Amino acid sequence: MATIMTLASHSNTSQAAPPVVPERALPIHGPFAVSAAELSAANPGTPGTPDYLPEPSSPISGKGEPVIGEPHGPQTPQATSAFVDVAGLGGIDPGIAAGSRYVLVCDDHNGLAVYDKAGKLLGPKAGHPFPNPFAFDSLFSKVKADIDPQLNYPPGLPPGFSGNGIIAYGDHRVTFDHYRKQFWIYAMAKNLVHGSWDAQTIMTYPAMKLVRRDKAAVAVSLTEDPRDGFVTYWWNNSIHNGESNEPTGNPKDQVFKTSGECPDYPSIAISPKYFLATLGVCRRDPTFPTKTEQQAEDWIGCKTTFVAHGQTFNQCGPFYTHMMVVDAEALAKSKPGKRPDGRSFGLFVDAKNDVTDRTESGDFYSAMARGVKPVVMHGAPPTGHPADAYFANNFIQRGGDAATKAKIAELRAEIKDLRQQLVDALPALRAGLVNKIVAKDAQISKLEDELGPKYYVVLWALAGSSLKPTLYPIRPFTVDDHDAWKFFLNASYRNGKLYATFQDCFNDPFQNCFNDPPGNCLPAIRAIRINTVSGKTEVDHTFGLNNSLEDKPTDRFAYGFPGIEANKYGDMVLVYTRSSATAKRPQEVRFTVWYHNESDLHPSRLLHAGEAPYVDSNTGKLCYGTGTDTAGISIDPSDDEAIWIAQIFAAKDPSGKGANRIAFGKVFGKP
Repeated sequence: MATIMTLASHSNTSQAAPPVVPERALPIHGPFAVSAAELSAANPGTPGTPDYLPEPSSPISGKGEPVIGEPHGPQTPQATSAFVDVAGLGGIDPGIAAGSRYVLVCDDHNGLAVYDKAGKLLGPKAGHPFPNPFAFDSLFSKVKADIDPQLNYPPGLPPGFSGNGIIAYGDHRVTFDHYRKQFWIYAMAKNLVHGSWDAQTIMTYPAMKLVRRDKAAVAVSLTEDPRDGFVTYWWNNSIHNGESNEPTGNPKDQVFKTSGECPDYPSIAISPKYFLATLGVCRRDPTFPTKTEQQAEDWIGCKTTFVAHGQTFNQCGPFYTHMMVVDAEALAKSKPGKRPDGRSFGLFVDAKNDVTDRTESGDFYSAMARGVKPVVMHGAPPTGHPADAYFANNFIQRGGDAATKAKIAELRAEIKDLRQQLVDALPALRAGLVNKIVAKDAQISKLEDELGPKYYVVLWALAGSSLKPTLYPIRPFTVDDHDAWKFFLNASYRNGKLYATFQDCFNDPFQNCFNDPPGNCLPAIRAIRINTVSGKTEVDHTFGLNNSLEDKPTDRFAYGFPGIEANKYGDMVLVYTRSSATAKRPQEVRFTVWYHNESDLHPSRLLHAGEAPYVDSNTGKLCYGTGTDTAGISIDPSDDEAIWIAQIFAAKDPSGKGANRIAFGKVFGKP
């Protein structure tokens, strides 16, 4: 089945009909009960160098506004509480979830720690074990036991591979469900076959192109206290994952013939009705020939081309955003033997859609498959705006269709002819010719306006079985490279207003470890607030460069990886990393407040300073900043005012080198 979506737009330009977003059933496996006694302690190990350093990226020039720093004025208030993770979670992608009494903190792969609100690790209940932090492989041990026999590998694999089950959990995400008063935990359960994807293996065993398996492992706490245990589930992270081992795919599904080989960058959220998750999925074509080393390298590197709507793209695809919708009440209250069902939407990223069209060079903006985010909801939508859930993304609508360009050329030719006629025209005819020229000039202006580009936020409202996108105009942003992560990093919604953030750039030379020589991209933070009732974009602001109260005017800092949330008053908090090679400032954690009744944000405040630069293990170069995918941010449900934040800073390891460590704390509320 498929759900056809209609489009409501606040733009004054015409917009093509929205795409058909395929919908499939999402079978849920479970529940599997897990007690605290069945958990085992995480073993993060001693802090070390970062797990990875960012890949070099193409320079990106900002278009939105001139280079400006943070504003002047009163500084953002100090955090009411500030802590450093003592559990040894030294990975990246920090997450935080605040409940009424406890706070969960996680990184991307090491484990999960439970703190009380005084910043102390939670101990066990009397007579009951509770390892803290605890390992994800113990939380999902029963999930693994159920997944492994169902992985359905094809024949023709290397010796010993047939027994390769789920061997890793990564990209951990946590959230608190303030509707049902329970914690939710998500992890990608993977078989990690990409470690076996080398050219020689693919050439010798082409069946390896079909063996990627990736499942969503989900846990929900039985109560507000994680020590009371969990119930766990799993489902496919990509559509039809492992269901068909035919290279040509499932003949019963012409849209999703193959399951996709690279699910990545999940996000989760809670609405009044649903548990929501999204991730990006690429679709390497298993039929692509890999008989030569170059062919195999092209397949591994996702450099195979595809054609969509008459346009050829250089990245494998088409990519799609997997939007997963599951009844939260059914999962939270489910009992053994009862299997709740979910829904699976596949939103394509190709040549014609409401996600993105192309990069500046016309290539495929593949990263946007990761950029559709589930929206954290607080309360219900305003009367007259029904929605069970929301998803959101930023979007560039580029015109440039051949028919419009041809019409403009035709009108210009007609104007040229009319101007020639005007030279020799009788006085009585000149006014009419001038009027025709003016009218055709107006037509050209209108058509050129339609060519774009136009810049929007797309808010997808799910009500019943209808998924409806609405477009809200925002300032320009630039996407120069197919893998430039210029998309929403998180979003929330309350009282009719959408709050979202993404990474932007100032057009300013900046040098750091992974952008050398200097490029034109000085990473910055974009803050968005949209009133969905009035249809107005109320806040659309980019900030960065330096802090007017603490830094030199000549200092240049990279601001990155933001998270945003708003409390019951509508006061916004943004948390992010900041670093500078020129100012010799290792990666630090900062936050900024924007009060609901003020016209600008306040200068940022330091949560935790960087202690030592990272060292690139390959080159030995000092790296003052490192990569992460997420910031942790969570409203405190006990007062709906305080906002908890988490991000990684460059801590000093025993050898004096920089190592990832999580700083977390609270803004607003009581200390």
